[in-house]
Amino acid sequence: MADDVKNAPCILCTRVTKHHVIARQDRSSEDGSDIYYFLECAGCGAVSMANLWNVTGENEARYYPSPISRKPPEWLWKLRFLFGKDEKPLGELLHEIYEAVQGKQYRLALMGIRAFFEQLMVAKVGDKGSFGANLTAFLNDGFIAKNQRTAIENILESGHAAIHRGYEPIEKDLNTALNIVEAVTATIYFHEQEAKEVASRVPPRQ
Repeated sequence: MADDVKNAPCILCTRVTKHHVIARQDRSSEDGSDIYYFLECAGCGAVSMANLWNVTGENEARYYPSPISRKPPEWLWKLRFLFGKDEKPLGELLHEIYEAVQGKQYRLALMGIRAFFEQLMVAKVGDKGSFGANLTAFLNDGFIAKNQRTAIENILESGHAAIHRGYEPIEKDLNTALNIVEAVTATIYFHEQEAKEVASRVPPRQ
């Protein structure tokens, strides 16, 4: 077809790339243009749909799934499928958090992050009765460093504000919270094993 390539946000490349048009349906009327496209990324091959329309004199577009600005960590699938019954709910919750981020539902994502930290702490140190007590036990048992405690407290407070005080985080603040979530989770579940694998490949001293 003549209109066989379009620039569009790729759901996997997380940037605008060239897409091949797989199919096209024109639903335009005398009120304006309204065209749907099935697209395939020319880079990674991901398939998505775009709706481009113009009824007010300005071109507008909507993409399905919604474009993402941040990829989930590569280890997320391991947390969802390769660990035991205590970790699987954590993996599922974190997966839902990234889906909320993809849909730009930042308040829901921040509430989810608060819940994730609570469940993570309870999974590792048990429920001590409050966030503060859980966090203290989490620190004392060596799961986080002292400087991480302050960062986590700030994230927990922002999640509390989103629930009770109508706080709406901007994308930068949410990315900061996700950075902390990823760092703590990866350290607890993955970095130790990865370090052991590196050590196993290092030749011994002579």
